[in-house]
Amino acid sequence: MAFRVDALERVGGFDTALGTGTPARGGEDLAMFAAILGNGDEIVYEPAAVVHHYHRRNYDELVRQVRGSGLGLTAMLTALVREDPRHLLVMARRLPSALLAVVKRGASQADWPDVCGMHPTYPPELRRQELIGMFEGPGAYLMSYQLAKRHGAQAMPSGAVVRASSGGQ
Repeated sequence: MAFRVDALERVGGFDTALGTGTPARGGEDLAMFAAILGNGDEIVYEPAAVVHHYHRRNYDELVRQVRGSGLGLTAMLTALVREDPRHLLVMARRLPSALLAVVKRGASQADWPDVCGMHPTYPPELRRQELIGMFEGPGAYLMSYQLAKRHGAQAMPSGAVVRASSGGQ
């Protein structure tokens, strides 16, 4: 992802309580997209852009990554609610339809992550770990937020603080 510096400045920059290296473990990218869209700005998809991701070499690392993804998602949602409590109303309005989707599919509790996009043929352990991470996310974000307040953005290990280059791009 790439941002115009002025767009980041208009929304106050990244939330340093989110991101890799914090207890929240992620979500800074999605929170920024939400902030930019909520500010009335646009985001654009560039299909020619190439992103390289590190792929886990063993199953235990994959389990940690999937759990961290669930944790980061709900940490990000918690950050949105902390920033603007009206987000909670939107989420509460959408919760019944998510629950209904689970019930209509005859899904068990272990299938809940399917609603969040994990394919039902994934190993049940991965789906379970993502769900566990989702339950851990709000507490992890609050811990990250307290650390960020105590130490300031420069002390946070997330690397989320952005420095502008000349040209405003």
